[in-house]
Amino acid sequence: MLKNLRKRGKSQKAFTLVELVVVIAILSILAAIAVPVITSSMNSARISTMKSNRATVDMLLKEAVNTSKVSLTTVKYNNKRVSEATVEDVLKENNISLDVMKVHKIGNVQYAIKWVSTQEGAVLESGTSVQAYDITKKIADIGN
Repeated sequence: MLKNLRKRGKSQKAFTLVELVVVIAILSILAAIAVPVITSSMNSARISTMKSNRATVDMLLKEAVNTSKVSLTTVKYNNKRVSEATVEDVLKENNISLDVMKVHKIGNVQYAIKWVSTQEGAVLESGTSVQAYDITKKIADIGN
């Protein structure tokens, strides 16, 4: 009977504690490599989204500014004349969330979409102390 127990004990296969520790160590190393890569990819995707939003805002505000320059009275934003419309009105009229004009922190850097009237376009600013854009500015004012 003792011989039968020994034979059965040797035929059973199982992982040893050393093998389990090695597997856990390998998985830990892979996780340590993967986490920064995934984080970097997510941050890159967020920045791409901000760039896309900037291009959309740029197009909408340029359209509004150009409309105000040619004095089209039939065009209204949020039931306001173009000269009285604000950035907020233009975005709302085009179903764009006002969140695009807020400051977004990606990684350790802050990003914000702003209208630069000297360049007549929207830019994506970045830095450690970026401020949110004033969406109450009238379209007539930002076109000058």
